[in-house]
Amino acid sequence: MDPVARRFMWKVISDIVTKREKCSLILTTHSMEECEALCTRIGIMVGGALRCLGSGQRLRSKYGSGYQIEVGFVNPSEDEITMKSNEMLHAIGSQGVHGMHTEVTSKEVEAAFAALGKPSWHSRLLAEGGIVFDKADRVTLVNVVVWFLLEEKVEFLLSFFSANFGQIQVRERQINKVRVELSAFMDDGVTKRPLSSIFGTVEGNKDMLGVLDYSISQTSLEQIFNQFAAQQEEETGAVAGIVTAAKVEEV
Repeated sequence: MDPVARRFMWKVISDIVTKREKCSLILTTHSMEECEALCTRIGIMVGGALRCLGSGQRLRSKYGSGYQIEVGFVNPSEDEITMKSNEMLHAIGSQGVHGMHTEVTSKEVEAAFAALGKPSWHSRLLAEGGIVFDKADRVTLVNVVVWFLLEEKVEFLLSFFSANFGQIQVRERQINKVRVELSAFMDDGVTKRPLSSIFGTVEGNKDMLGVLDYSISQTSLEQIFNQFAAQQEEETGAVAGIVTAAKVEEV
């Protein structure tokens, strides 16, 4: 269904349940968004067996693997870009008469990264595909510099999170955004990590980390559903009838 029709159907279902006091409704769906919008209790079935049952919040608390922190970074300022451009031009021994708009080759970028103490970042730059070199293997320096500055911010943020929250996992990475997962428990593995302490730590260091905006949330129901779905084994093997038919054809 398109979004408008889906919302209309949700309203119809919700009205049926709320306006008829003695009415209950069982909804089967693969959409966790639909569950959250309509259901007061949610059950997840795997292989024909009910694996969990409870409210959305209870499922998050019991089966969620921690908190998700999504961070968006402030774009580098013109002064930062100019300064880093000059450093890179000096590192590769280029006069750079066009400054940050100078065109550089992939080899020159590799040399600049090595001179700045980040030799492995050249392969990372190529692997991520955020910077595209032209047919002559050249690219405008400013594009490389912006990528480099944002990468520095990400590295600093991840080291800051590791120092304050222990083990973390990067779940999603874009050029100016990162989504990190951290445990819901403190280092002792028993004490629950207060959500307020996470907010306090990020908010108190937002300017130092170069954070433009951020959000902190529990593991989503979609992620919990996928965790359970990944445990299904009944349908991973070959279907007996199909295998038998194949053998007959071979004979």
